Amino acid sequence: MKILIDHLKLTDAPYDHDSDFYINSDEEVTNRLTKELINVKSTCILVSGYRGSGKTSFINRIGKKILESSENIVIVKLNISKFEPLSYTLRKMIRESFLAIPEEKLKEIRISNPLVLKQLELLFERTFSEVVDTSRYSVKNDVNKTLNITINMKKLLGFIIGLILLGINTKIDFLGYFTKLNSMISDIINWAAFIIVGIWATIEGIRYEYKLQKNESLLEEISRKTLYDDEIAEFQFLKIIKELKKTGLKFIYVLDELDKIENDAELEKMIGELKPILLSGSASFILISGQKLFYKYNHSQTIDDSVISSMFSQTIHIRLTSTPEFFDMFEILSKKTNYDQEIYESYLNSLILRSNKIPRRFINLLRQDLSWEKEGSSAYIEVDNKKYKFYKTDSELLAIINKIEESGISGSSYSDGIKDYFLTHLHIWIQRMKSYVDIYFTKEEILGEPQILEENYSSYNKQLKGLLDILLDSIVDVGLLEIKTENSTEDGTILYRWADRANVIEPSSNEKGEVTSNFLLSFIDLEKYVRYLYSLLIDRDNRSLNQMVQRLVEEKYLPEKWVKNKRFQDIFNVRNKLVHGVSLKHEELDIVLNLRIELNRMTSELLEVFTYNLAKKTLIGYNYNLILGNGNSYNNQIDIIAIAHSNLPDILIEVKRHLNGESLRSLMQNIPKLLNNHNKMTSKENHLIICFYAEGTNSNSSSRLKRHQEEIKLQHPSLKDNIHFLFLGSNDVEDNAKCIEDYLKQLLKNQ
Repeated sequence: MKILIDHLKLTDAPYDHDSDFYINSDEEVTNRLTKELINVKSTCILVSGYRGSGKTSFINRIGKKILESSENIVIVKLNISKFEPLSYTLRKMIRESFLAIPEEKLKEIRISNPLVLKQLELLFERTFSEVVDTSRYSVKNDVNKTLNITINMKKLLGFIIGLILLGINTKIDFLGYFTKLNSMISDIINWAAFIIVGIWATIEGIRYEYKLQKNESLLEEISRKTLYDDEIAEFQFLKIIKELKKTGLKFIYVLDELDKIENDAELEKMIGELKPILLSGSASFILISGQKLFYKYNHSQTIDDSVISSMFSQTIHIRLTSTPEFFDMFEILSKKTNYDQEIYESYLNSLILRSNKIPRRFINLLRQDLSWEKEGSSAYIEVDNKKYKFYKTDSELLAIINKIEESGISGSSYSDGIKDYFLTHLHIWIQRMKSYVDIYFTKEEILGEPQILEENYSSYNKQLKGLLDILLDSIVDVGLLEIKTENSTEDGTILYRWADRANVIEPSSNEKGEVTSNFLLSFIDLEKYVRYLYSLLIDRDNRSLNQMVQRLVEEKYLPEKWVKNKRFQDIFNVRNKLVHGVSLKHEELDIVLNLRIELNRMTSELLEVFTYNLAKKTLIGYNYNLILGNGNSYNNQIDIIAIAHSNLPDILIEVKRHLNGESLRSLMQNIPKLLNNHNKMTSKENHLIICFYAEGTNSNSSSRLKRHQEEIKLQHPSLKDNIHFLFLGSNDVEDNAKCIEDYLKQLLKNQ
């Protein structure tokens, strides 16, 4: 069956102003939030939801409504996809604020309030480069004095002769001799003439020129280099935004992509640094984040004076798209024609189930099925009638999920975010079950590690187990799953397997030959460690594997359950058949699939015993007492504890094997807590070693461990020198033994 698709509408990009393709719309919430953002002075809103659920599209649609209603609102969008210091975030806000103002509004502000616009432009420029304001101030006083003396020798000589004659006259008194004047009068006249001529000679013969010049100038010049300062920029920015509000402009900031910040500590730090700006009252802020921040916000209500507990005026959760909404979406995307309704609906139900009810994933699945006509640009989806049975199985599974949602989740008093948390796990569990084709699985294997790990959410995680019981029972009731009633595990664990009528879309790669080969490889690993332990602890004589296991159990090195109820013997018998090339029947293959659980458990137990005895051999000379497993009265959560009877620190050892991503994350979050608890009990700074056994030389696991190790160092700097990761391959036993011994010796040497 061919379904024609309007490929021009098929986009996984968020809704934009030019698009009319938008589903998952709650008009009441949309209209209420639109009016609030238009009318209130300022607000701070958290929008949460799963990735791909349509959070950005929701805000874009509201933005379109706002801009249609008001010309004085400026929407500023920022993508905060990684942790950055406040200075970088503030630079983005300043730049985008200036760029978001329409050109017409800039012209109006330039006329009405040019000073504010100039300040904003200057602040904008400073986010790119340094800006220098130059002015100078100086006072200058100049005083010039000049004395010039000029002598006229011709005149001066005449005056000198005259002065000489007059000087002689004062002594001889020629005037009195010729005039017969009184001698006193004559003396007066002579001296007066001498003085007058002397003065006149000085004036005429010698010229004096004195100049005094005084200049005073005033020059103002201040040289000031203005750098971009975070605190000043924040103050100026908020001040300018408030001034712009007086001109009629109102700013709404949308901080998107916060769900891309994976590190909890970095996310909390960024929110804490932004809090003064978000609550400044200068603008409205919308934070778009994933489920993680939603969980933290909900959890903050139970913490005294939490940073984010009072930040948001409201939280809006973008719920997962419902099945009818997906059908509406597909009707918009597909071109009307006559289809086989049953196949059509089964195909859509299969897409919805595999998408986990997330629109973006639904679109991506459609794209994967898209084909193109040889001529022209028409697109279509070819629904293979032969796959109808697979689509039909998915339809039944989706119907079960919808029924559980309607009867047990939708009607509950939980918030939409927690309802989606439960619903998402229903889909995740189905996908996990579908990976076990023709292989038995347990409830614990499907449950995995819950996403919410905070202690205050333990009640939700407990309810997940009940929800999984309902899901499994419902699938069993419709005949898609069957329960293994014979050859059950020793501890009574229920084994499930897909029934013959169930047709799972995603086939497993574990075909019969691969199942048996994997079983043999696992058994070989177990045998190598048994033989090494036997030679280390008992004897080096060559015995059968069965005899070695029996002796190790008798000597209390291995648990008694290994030989009780022929637990190991059953595995050994299957191994012998495979080694000798005996073809297994279908019933015997079921035994292999069942025993693989037992084999994995036994190998994990054996690795703990192996690590314990090597540590004991190495540390006993340093006056350590070692305790294995639950025998430890100090802390029964640790696999191995080496207790020092001296001032040396205790050494805690965790033994792990083949951890998946979720189990590994859970372990990494629990490690600092385990070490801190033991440190408090002993009042010492102890060491914790994670011995991780992986298949072969799994570089991916090694790199993941190193990343987690760096995260622990970043989040718990006080423990960075006390938590150690020892990566071990599972193939070479002697290399692993030497590696453990050398590592412990080096650790003690560094104390």
